[in-house]
Amino acid sequence: MPKTLVNLSLVFFVAVGVILAAQNSSAQTTVAVGNCRPPLVSYSTISEAVAAVTPNSTVLVCPGTYPEQVTITQALKLKGLKDEAGYPVITVPSGGLVGGRSFRFQGQISSRSVR
Repeated sequence: MPKTLVNLSLVFFVAVGVILAAQNSSAQTTVAVGNCRPPLVSYSTISEAVAAVTPNSTVLVCPGTYPEQVTITQALKLKGLKDEAGYPVITVPSGGLVGGRSFRFQGQISSRSVR
């Protein structure tokens, strides 16, 4: 095999490896909170799911009541799912809120209402 062809083959395989590594490191995922979407990886709290996903992922929240304070530090989509029982509800945890009662949103909110 000519030396030029070997060098080109090596460059090609290195480039493919770099592209695959970049895709894996920024892979977006979709996970669920609760058990309404069995095929997806599921978490019992919204906070656990938010902490586990990579940026730009989607967290689907099944209907139910979630007594927790959720902190989101990266870009992601948080989507509440509706069924016959209604939508998910985030309530104040039994220990109260840490750091006050304010909400701060940065970026776009695609929900019709935030209560």
